[in-house]
Amino acid sequence: MKLFFQKRWLVAFCLFAQLIFPVLCGAQGDYPGKPERPLILESFRSLIISADKAGLPSLLESLTGFTHLINLLHTAGKPETMIIPASGRAAPQTKPGRLRILTANTLLFPWPFYSDQAERISEFAKLARSVSPDIIFLQEVWDNNSLRLLLARFPDYHAVIAPNPLFNLGGLMIFSRIAPVRATAESFPLTLNHNPEELIARKGILWAEISCSGRQIWLATTHLYSSAAKARFRPNTWQFRHLLQRMQAAPDLVIVGGDMNLEPAELESYLPERIMRDDCNLPTAGRKIQKKLDYVLAADQQDPSAIRIPGSRVEWEKRFSDHHAVLAEVIFSPRP
Repeated sequence: MKLFFQKRWLVAFCLFAQLIFPVLCGAQGDYPGKPERPLILESFRSLIISADKAGLPSLLESLTGFTHLINLLHTAGKPETMIIPASGRAAPQTKPGRLRILTANTLLFPWPFYSDQAERISEFAKLARSVSPDIIFLQEVWDNNSLRLLLARFPDYHAVIAPNPLFNLGGLMIFSRIAPVRATAESFPLTLNHNPEELIARKGILWAEISCSGRQIWLATTHLYSSAAKARFRPNTWQFRHLLQRMQAAPDLVIVGGDMNLEPAELESYLPERIMRDDCNLPTAGRKIQKKLDYVLAADQQDPSAIRIPGSRVEWEKRFSDHHAVLAEVIFSPRP
């Protein structure tokens, strides 16, 4: 043992081997973790979390009604949406009364958070092409460079986005083989309890309407707030209730896909009888993929009993995110 420590080169070699071995072994399944925040943002986030634990946001709200001012500023002007027609030839829908839906949280943050967007978008595009969906719902497409890269990868799909000079509002995007008739977007209300990322992100719902199989179909993608099940502040629950109300208000068929940040038991406790979810119960999210958080939901006001949503988790040899994609086939009643 004494001889070992006298050989400094041998000690250095062993330390280097310990560091590099896990990287080499895990390279094939590697993926980016949560983004590293700049120090100033991390400090501000810690300050907000500490204040929230102390109850300061709730006290300030009760004294001033400041939440109303936040939302007035936050939602001033409805988010603008843009429909980008396919530049290539869009493949036709293959089966009437059926739509293949792919939903994925892509974890596409801009530099300096990440610098490997192009590589991960390439892997996601390969995955998507392997299952050939009619509709693609994306979440966490935050930077405009990622928007451009995705548009280049899917020229045969029509795209719906909420563009902004700085970043993609809400981080949401829809690809559709069927040309959308119209699109709209809405933001979820904010409170003083939201962390800085949520205050900036302006999360909400991105909507697009298509005509398919004789039906007017509303498509929606969303990404709800991420909070622990036992956290004191959990806006994802009322965000989900708001989403369900919007689905129930739709006059015809509505299909939603996204990262709900709710596990199956809790999500199903909120689901009304006429809204169905995909039947895949495999975990889809987390560094070790431990939780089912990603879903495809559907509701048909005209023929609710006809809705079925067989689903599956789509795995790829090289992970592009901390989520696996979910593929579901929404089966509904077509009309002549």
